[in-house]
Amino acid sequence: MRTRSRGFTLLEMMVAIAVLSVATSAVYFSNSEALASQRALEHATIAQWLLSNEVSKAKLAAKVQGQPDGVRAPPDSTSARLEYAGLEWDLEARTVSQSEGHAVLRRWELYLIVDGEAVGPIRNVHAVIWEGP
Repeated sequence: MRTRSRGFTLLEMMVAIAVLSVATSAVYFSNSEALASQRALEHATIAQWLLSNEVSKAKLAAKVQGQPDGVRAPPDSTSARLEYAGLEWDLEARTVSQSEGHAVLRRWELYLIVDGEAVGPIRNVHAVIWEGP
């Protein structure tokens, strides 16, 4: 009498491998999306730091120049290339509006440079600037 050997058939093994590959690919795509989100949040955080630094520099420059608790407005439009956290950034600043009371609304935008191309703006900030007495 012949005894049947215990084990998995070829079909059972193929189904198990297919289920395992689907589960593995789902985990892979989930992790890659999480990494992309983390990278975007990191860029946004760094951009916000850089913008805060630029506004603080403008305020400090105004205080050194003797302006009362205000900021001397830079030219209508400026731009600069910055390197920070191993990344290149383009900073653009421009005057949005100006009132007769010497208050200026200024907008700073920060673009990330990837392969020589600007991506963004990643972040922007508006600040009211006091231009003088």
